[in-house]
Amino acid sequence: MPAIAQDNPAPPVVAGFERFAGSDALEPVQAGQLLIGELRCTACHADGNASPLPGPNLQAAGLRLRSQWMLQFIEDPQAVKPGTTMPNLLGQFTAKEKRSIAESIVAFLRSQRRPYQEIKATGAQPVPYRFWERGNPQHGAELYHQSGCVACHAADQNYQPDGGPAAAADDRLAQLLEELDPEELAELGLDDIVSEAFSIPHADLAQKYTSLGLTRFLLDPLSTRPGGRMPDMKLAPVEAADLAAYLIERDDAAGDDGTTAPARSVPTADAQRIADGKKWFRELRCVQCHAADGVTPPTDTGLVTLAALRSAETARCSDSSADRDSAARHRPDYSLNEAQQQAILAALRTAGSPQPEATAAQRVHQELLRQNCYACHRRDSVGGVGRDRRGYFATVDHIDLGDEGRLPPPLTAVGRKLTVPWMSKVLKGQKADVRPHMLARMPVFATEATKTLPALFAAADEASQATSKTVFGDTAQLADAGRQLMDTGCVQCHAFDGQSMPGVMGVDIRGIGQRMHPQWFADFLMNPGKLKPRTRMPTFFQNGESQDKQLLGGDPQRQIAAMWTYLNASGKPRLPEKLETARATNYELIPNKRPVVLRTFMREAGTHAIAVGYPHQVHLAYDALNCRPALLWRGRFLDAQGTWFVRFTPPADPLGSDPVPLPDDFPIISLRSPQKTSATNAQTDTNTAPRFDGYRLDSHGTPTFLSHGHGLRLSERWEPHEQGFRRTLTIEGLTAQTAAQQLALRLHGGPGLTSKTPYAAKDESGLQLRLLDASNLKNQGLAPELQERAGQSQWLLPLAPAASEQASATIVIQYSW
Repeated sequence: MPAIAQDNPAPPVVAGFERFAGSDALEPVQAGQLLIGELRCTACHADGNASPLPGPNLQAAGLRLRSQWMLQFIEDPQAVKPGTTMPNLLGQFTAKEKRSIAESIVAFLRSQRRPYQEIKATGAQPVPYRFWERGNPQHGAELYHQSGCVACHAADQNYQPDGGPAAAADDRLAQLLEELDPEELAELGLDDIVSEAFSIPHADLAQKYTSLGLTRFLLDPLSTRPGGRMPDMKLAPVEAADLAAYLIERDDAAGDDGTTAPARSVPTADAQRIADGKKWFRELRCVQCHAADGVTPPTDTGLVTLAALRSAETARCSDSSADRDSAARHRPDYSLNEAQQQAILAALRTAGSPQPEATAAQRVHQELLRQNCYACHRRDSVGGVGRDRRGYFATVDHIDLGDEGRLPPPLTAVGRKLTVPWMSKVLKGQKADVRPHMLARMPVFATEATKTLPALFAAADEASQATSKTVFGDTAQLADAGRQLMDTGCVQCHAFDGQSMPGVMGVDIRGIGQRMHPQWFADFLMNPGKLKPRTRMPTFFQNGESQDKQLLGGDPQRQIAAMWTYLNASGKPRLPEKLETARATNYELIPNKRPVVLRTFMREAGTHAIAVGYPHQVHLAYDALNCRPALLWRGRFLDAQGTWFVRFTPPADPLGSDPVPLPDDFPIISLRSPQKTSATNAQTDTNTAPRFDGYRLDSHGTPTFLSHGHGLRLSERWEPHEQGFRRTLTIEGLTAQTAAQQLALRLHGGPGLTSKTPYAAKDESGLQLRLLDASNLKNQGLAPELQERAGQSQWLLPLAPAASEQASATIVIQYSW
């Protein structure tokens, strides 16, 4: 339930202000400018500079948000979400007026139902049917606490972080720091390190969102929050559903603590109320911050400019409630505290008057404050993960790579290190993730908000413009020497073109020239600790001398140039010798007399993959999480090196050819389920979600996979047959209720699926399926049907009443391609 209004509403929370106001990192004028931007003052009061920060997009509010929550929030934002930056627009109206206006605006917002964008499923990213209803709260809790959410938002007190050995060291350090007083901490330069993070509050998400609304928001937050204050965490659809399920369950479990108001009915959104709401949406200037269909902001707000607000005689939104006059009826109330008011006044005193142009470094600092980058990253002794949050940051499998392996990297002098194009790719999320060992994710930010940041970094940090030729000279004959030098230590920690020694999971350094300035590379290799304090990167040129006195005459500069040349060589140069030797050790699995079964991780079958290789040179991958066959292929089977020896297991890719992906969900579906345009599968009810029951091997080593769902038990056996596969499915537990549920077995599905005879089908990839023993199917009352469901063709076998009377059914399918 929304909270009951309080006498002293909480002030708005702007993370950068809350964490740094009053410190050397944020001067009063800069603090006020930050608040003016984040509270969107310039949406109404023009300042002639940057465009105002847009507020949440409301064009799909009727789909995303619960009406009861919208009604309460519009009436009293600070009571419903303490710390919100949304001002109270109705504070000067009577209770009856507030109720009427809020109901009208909610009616208008309920009419805002712009459809969600279609999500396209791929082999690597399946989209289960009605995925937002299938969230796993336990996995969602892990995502929330491990992927980086807790850098900005409060952690769950009931969740125990497991950051591994490095986090344990943090705990010991914290105990030591608590014994020092503030003066001693300042003297040691540790005063900022011990600061705790400030949490950006959530609304009561269970009251605010439907499961669909919250899942869709988490999946693509930038479409709803174009200002970018909630970045895109690169969640897959299933991950977004898991995270939404956790957040809703968490807020539901918080319960009613007595500060909540009773629910009130929301009137019908008739045409008159919608029209009235649209009028108030304009009149209260909601349209200045929020996009909504059917209404556009005026070209002139009729309000004074930001500079005019310098005058003490001018009434301001930042005035306290006690200072407001009767003309303040439509003036928003932000509930600013004294520190916030003084900071805004300090900034207003400079508005409109000539000011020194901000330096690139100052502009970088302001942008990092706005985007709250300091919640994760440290730059020039400012920011970084709060002391109380560091324990939640870990590496995959707790591989000990120190803090630089688990915490987001510092941004000090990053413009000197990384190229502008690479930084742009990082901010846009364009395949620029180079730390596979780190659980925390680098999010994607709004392009408009960060498009100038890479160039500003370069200018602020005085990035070297020297080319490779300027730095390294003539490198035409140096690649072979560079390859040799990789074996002096690089291969022990780094990957090369995705290839690495067993157990190695460091940054891939092939093609490093795409992301790194050559001068920084040369300086770093000569003295890593100087450019990156406390790095685990060893020094190979101690006191400026090479360890290898023979190669290239022992000249450190030429050896570093050789490394650069090899790492940036075009084409596919040979791997370092030690890596080639390691890979020459054959871990390829070759089925001879019996099938080979390997539990592994595969792109097409996920993290619970069971791969089965057959001597007949046809192979299968089964997804044990979703209880489905995922992939067929021919030829060679798999390389098990990554599965057996690499702690961060890379995906095991089929070594053979002719891969055939199969439908991406449990084979038994309900025909009563609503359809979904982007899905090729059909699983609906979380109470009947499929569960894997293991597999059994027969005397020949052929597995039969066991699962259950929708109250039925399913076993399926795959065996080579006529250059393809024969799949035998047995369904048990059929009852009269099964028929009432309108269940069916999905034989296949996908684009271009056709059926020329009742018992055979073919898809556009060339996969042919044929139902064997048609007479037995007829005796069981089973007849296949080709249906259009969820925008695609599906070959279905309804589980008819005749079958349910027999309690079980057996279906045999021949696959060839």
